[in-house]
Amino acid sequence: MNYTADTLAGLRTGLADLLDGRATPEEMRRCTRPAVDGPVLTGEADAIASTARVLRWARAVRETLDAVRR
Repeated sequence: MNYTADTLAGLRTGLADLLDGRATPEEMRRCTRPAVDGPVLTGEADAIASTARVLRWARAVRETLDAVRR
């Protein structure tokens, strides 16, 4: 993936904030949207399902980053 150390640190911090309740998904979208402009969800059901998938992904990424950090 060729991410810089700063990018990985920011990713880990952002995921931790989201998973630990210090940031909401909306806050994370607002912070990351300028850097990763992507499609917008249109329906509430799509948004709920997407949020669940993203949270599962975020937990898996966090576990991986935590393992590498040790």
